[in-house]
Amino acid sequence: MKILIAISDSFCANFIRGQGNFLVKNGHEVVIVSGPGEEIDLLEKNEPVKVIRIPFNRDISIFSDIVNLIKIVKTLKKEKPDLINAGNPKTGFLFSIAHKIYGKQPLIFTLRGIRSDTLIGLKRKIILFTEYITCKFANLVIAISPSLKQHAIQVGIVENSKCVVIGKGSSNGVDLNYYTLTDDIYRSSDLLLNQYNIPTSSFKIIYVGRITRDKGLIELLEAFQLCLKKNADFDRRLRWR
Repeated sequence: MKILIAISDSFCANFIRGQGNFLVKNGHEVVIVSGPGEEIDLLEKNEPVKVIRIPFNRDISIFSDIVNLIKIVKTLKKEKPDLINAGNPKTGFLFSIAHKIYGKQPLIFTLRGIRSDTLIGLKRKIILFTEYITCKFANLVIAISPSLKQHAIQVGIVENSKCVVIGKGSSNGVDLNYYTLTDDIYRSSDLLLNQYNIPTSSFKIIYVGRITRDKGLIELLEAFQLCLKKNADFDRRLRWR
C-alpha cells in the first residue's frame, strides 16, 4: 500500500517521526508532503520515505492556497496513493478539497487541535468553517485525545460517528527505547541542574513547547503563581530556552 502523509510545516516532521520506518518495515510505501525546512530534510535522510515539498502558508492566503491546491491534485494524480493522512489545519483543508475533486483515495484527517479556538471575529468563523469542511470531507477523523474529540463534537466540526481516538490518545505514540532512562541521561540531568543552580530536592514544574499565546502560556503562568503561593519550595525562576 502507498500511504501519503501530509503536514504543512517542516517543524511538524517531529509529529510523524518514526512513522516512515514503521510503515516501510511493514511493507508499505510512504510519501510525505511537507513545507520545506531542516526538520523534514532530516526526516528524509533518516527514514526510507519520499518527500515532496510544497510551501504551505499557515494563515489564509487565497492565491497561494489555490496554487498549492493545484499542486496537491497533480501530486495525487502522479503518486496515486492508496491512502491519505493529513495532519494539520491547512493540509487537512486543502487535501480534503483535493480529495473531493480527485476522489480516488480515502482521506484520514488527524485532528491535533482546533485552531479556531485561538481566534476571534471573522477570522475565527472562517477557520471554523474550514475545520468543519475538512472533517466533513474526510472519511475518518482521528483525534489525538478523548478530550479533544469531545470538544470537536461540541463545537460542531465533526460527528461522533466519524471521529475516533486510538487507545488513550497520542499524536505519534511514544518510543519507549528512546525514553528509557540511562546513566547518560542522569548525568545530563545533574549537569543541567548544576548549570542553573536548581536544588535536586526542589519540586520542578516544566513546560515544553513553543512560546506562543495560543499554547496557553498565560494560563500556565497563572497556574505557576498559584503553585508558588501554596508551596515555598518551588523554584521561582523562569528560564526560557
